[in-house]
Amino acid sequence: MTPITTAFSDNLSDDVIDDLLTLYLAGEASADTRALIEAHLETHPELAERAARSQALELPETELDPNEKEREMKSLERTKKLIRLQSWLFGFAIFFSASLFSFGSFDERGLHWIVLGSKVWPVYAAAAALCWTAWFAARRRLA
Repeated sequence: MTPITTAFSDNLSDDVIDDLLTLYLAGEASADTRALIEAHLETHPELAERAARSQALELPETELDPNEKEREMKSLERTKKLIRLQSWLFGFAIFFSASLFSFGSFDERGLHWIVLGSKVWPVYAAAAALCWTAWFAARRRLA
């Protein structure tokens, strides 16, 4: 250790060293940071003891399910399909709803509705209601 490193480590608080200790114990600290921490630990035995306990701590191994990635991909694909379906349902719902109120012309009798004036308006109304209901159901599933 150089005297500069030792002098600098004496000016650091234990909180700063404690923050850097995580990197040091994980082996991610640079050479200069490791030297700084080791110099500080030489002069602070209580912190060195805590670091030794942390280093000796072993975490249990967790087994990864080999099918987990496959399940996640299937879930992602289902979500993408549901979003596509929701987009189509929204488009059809807007189309059928707007078609009900589309008008053709004005004459001496007034405004003539294209769909509402014909016998197919219940079909358009039912299609609009069905599309809106399905859209709300798909939206609820995505939430």
